[in-house]
Amino acid sequence: MEILHLIVLGFIQGLTEFLPISSSGHLVLFSNLFGLDDTIIVSLLLHVATLLSVVTVLHKQIFQLAAHPFSDKSISVAIATLPTGVIALILLPLLEKSFSGIALPFCFLISAGLLVVSQYISGKKPPHPLGYKDAFIIGVFQGLATFPGISRSGATISAGLLSGVERKESASFSFLISIPIIILS
Repeated sequence: MEILHLIVLGFIQGLTEFLPISSSGHLVLFSNLFGLDDTIIVSLLLHVATLLSVVTVLHKQIFQLAAHPFSDKSISVAIATLPTGVIALILLPLLEKSFSGIALPFCFLISAGLLVVSQYISGKKPPHPLGYKDAFIIGVFQGLATFPGISRSGATISAGLLSGVERKESASFSFLISIPIIILS
């Protein structure tokens, strides 16, 4: 793989990671369009870069979680991580096939639909603080977003909004729960 291709893949990852669009879906799309092989080393480097950027942005919250491992927020992160891991393990055979790009259009539509529906419904009910049930639901959506084309941040923020969690807290929690998943992947 040429250095230019690596730079372009890094740019795509960096540009799409913090938007409610699928960075992995766009990487698969770009790789398929230009006949590139996304090696395990490239994926690992892109994930490490993403992890470093999330940790940099959320370092204060991460230190709070580390200082208070049995706080409601820490427990909520653990609760959200469990269904994600279980779903990813159950869907692993399908996930491996999905990186061929065959399901990308369908997965992009799922992301768009989630964003539209959550925006419509979230304005209809008063927001509440994140609870354990909300964390579990968000974790389930994160598990389903392991397919390329379904935005992880879009799905988790949408799940929070659909559950009635306040918008800013949904976004913050979405990026917090990406940390253990990136580390585990």
